[in-house]
Amino acid sequence: MFRFRSGKQVEQSKSNRKNNCPHNHRRLTRWDKTVKPTQTTQNAGKEHAICRHIRFIKICTDGIGGYVCPKICEIFWQVVCPDRTTALPFAHKNNEKMEHKAKSIRPFIGAKNYELSRRFYRDLGFQESILSPDLSYFKTEKIGFYLQNAYIRDWIDNSMIFLEVDDVDRYWNELLALDLTTKYPGVKLIPIRTYDWGSECFLHDPSGILWHFGAFFNDIE
Repeated sequence: MFRFRSGKQVEQSKSNRKNNCPHNHRRLTRWDKTVKPTQTTQNAGKEHAICRHIRFIKICTDGIGGYVCPKICEIFWQVVCPDRTTALPFAHKNNEKMEHKAKSIRPFIGAKNYELSRRFYRDLGFQESILSPDLSYFKTEKIGFYLQNAYIRDWIDNSMIFLEVDDVDRYWNELLALDLTTKYPGVKLIPIRTYDWGSECFLHDPSGILWHFGAFFNDIE
């Protein structure tokens, strides 16, 4: 179906082509530039300026964190701050920052076959705490995650978790000894890969969620 575009949309499209962004995403606007973020978000802002779809941004606090797609960040801030002239909530005038004093970070993941995934994670060495018929908390030492009896393919297929371990070689050998690929259909193991920042091996759980088990050569702040 043919659609007319407004003059503003045409100008935006021309601007995106000039910026060589293959995804038609805008570059930094005045709304972004007026924010005075911390060093971590400054680096993220620079990546936003390249293309909001290409890179992932690391968000961390007190030694725990995660990776967020810039496109999701953009959608989130459009909801929180629909007025583009409004500063971000964390950009205080006196440059103060939120003190989280975090104790843990617990992602929620889903399962195509809930009972199968529960057995899988118990075999993987996590301790289960049943919270409800459709929700369990799995932990190892002081970290953990929530497993839900919920499945949306696009969500599951794009879910990844990075677990930092002390020794990737040891962890890989223990994964092989568990023989998870034989016990659970759909489970896949990918051998250790070494990069400039460290090394990691990979595991697909029965639903397709991708786990990274890695170690860094140097501590990442």
